[in-house]
Amino acid sequence: MIKTTYMYDEAGKFWVVTKPTEFSEIGDIFYESNIADIALQIFKGGLNISDIMLITKSKSKAEKLAKELLDKRK
Repeated sequence: MIKTTYMYDEAGKFWVVTKPTEFSEIGDIFYESNIADIALQIFKGGLNISDIMLITKSKSKAEKLAKELLDKRK
C-alpha cells in the first residue's frame, strides 16, 4: 500500500516572478515558493500559468527580472 499522507518535494524552494499590474510592488511579483504552494496558487488562488514570467533557483536573477518588469511598466 502506498502512503499518501507524505509529500516529497525534491525541487525544494525556488523564486517566482509574475507579470506586474499597474499597481504591483516588488513583493507582489517576486517571491519564494515551493511545488505545493505554487500548485495551490494556480489551482485555488487564481494565479494564471501565463502570468508566470520566471521560476528559478537564483534569487538574484529573479529579483533582477522583477525590477526590470516594474521599470518597463512605467
